[in-house]
Amino acid sequence: MKFGEKLREEREKQRLKIREFARKANISASYISMLENGALTRDPSNSMVKKMENALKLQSGTLLSFSNTSLATEIRRAFPDVESTQKLRVILNKVKDDKKLLDKFYITAKEK
Repeated sequence: MKFGEKLREEREKQRLKIREFARKANISASYISMLENGALTRDPSNSMVKKMENALKLQSGTLLSFSNTSLATEIRRAFPDVESTQKLRVILNKVKDDKKLLDKFYITAKEK
């Protein structure tokens, strides 16, 4: 599930219209609509996600776990220099193209 889908699901569980939710979160309704419809190329910042979680009275991290922003932050922490980040990008592209490669990596890592 993508971030926008999860956001819509949580908002609709509480029977909030986009405008009501936008007012509670102090975020524009058009921005929320674009997020929910997948019209944006980037997920919101962590601080924006926290505003949404607070407005929906969700446990911290509920929406953040669906955000690529949190994954990007984790990657930057684990691979702080440009060279290691570039190597990771190459590996991820290979894994994206060959799902069996990921299984091989997992099995090898488990054995260590």
